[in-house]
Order: sequence, then structure tokens, then C-alpha cells
Amino acid sequence: MRELIFLLGAETDIQLAFNRLEDFQEGRGTVFMQCLDVAFSHLRRHPESGPTYQAPYRRLLVSKFPYGIFYEVQARRVVIAAIMDLRQNPNTIRYRLFGN
Repeated sequence: MRELIFLLGAETDIQLAFNRLEDFQEGRGTVFMQCLDVAFSHLRRHPESGPTYQAPYRRLLVSKFPYGIFYEVQARRVVIAAIMDLRQNPNTIRYRLFGN
């Protein structure tokens, strides 16, 4: 089982998504966090399961929510780069991941 490493941007993404969903409907952020926990457990056991988004990143969808976990598989760990709402412009997602 591989270790999950969260980049600062990913941690911020989680907090912002939680707040946004709680503001929309009380309890929705908690459900989101539960779905994220399931996805993270899956990633620890099966890091190659998410399809390649654009090398070196893979993307795993979050169940019940329009969010994707963008991550990179390394030898002994999985680095979570971002957790983003997939309803935004794909160019915005690419810019966030690659900066160009």
C-alpha cells in the first residue's frame, strides 16, 4: 500500500470544496469528505486505476460529485496535486496542473 502525499494546493482544494458544498447545503461537505476518503483508500491500494489525464498526472473521479483527484504515481507514494471541480474550463485545469 502506497503512502499518499498531499501538496498544499490539494489541501486547499479540499477545504474550499468542503466550504462551498456546506454553504450550498448543510451536510453536503461531510458527504463529500466521506466520498474522498473512499477514493483515497482506493488510490492507496490501486494507484494505477485512474486513467492518465496528461502525463505525469492521472485522474480519479470522486463518487457522487463532479470532482476529480489529480495525482502522480511514484515508486513508493502517490502525490495528490489537486482536487478540482470538473465543470470548469479544461484549460483552467491544465493551467493549474502545468502552469502553461
